[in-house]
Amino acid sequence: MSWIQVTFVVDAEQVEPLSTILETFMAAAVTTENAGEDEFFEVAFPGTPDWKKVQVTGLFDEKIDVEPIVNYVQKHFESEFSSEIPTTLNKLVDQDWERVWLSSFKPIQVGADLWVCP
Repeated sequence: MSWIQVTFVVDAEQVEPLSTILETFMAAAVTTENAGEDEFFEVAFPGTPDWKKVQVTGLFDEKIDVEPIVNYVQKHFESEFSSEIPTTLNKLVDQDWERVWLSSFKPIQVGADLWVCP
């Protein structure tokens, strides 16, 4: 089974309403990531990230036509943005997601002499 990944870049205050819209349109998953230069280290600073720009991604079954969803989101946030919300669409083919996920982990230097390694 393949998936369609729809990604929007929005301001932090639009994350919650956008996530709700994507869930309403039957997104199998909704994720958020930093879309700017703001750093957030959960271990050092527990809580909700304070990013200014956020990448919100909805994952949809390949059988769902995502064009009306994108159009709805653009129309819904039209008055809050001077132009269209940056949007990308990607088709994800089914694969061993656990292996793909594990391959993205890289060593992280936390202190002068401390590294966290997968």
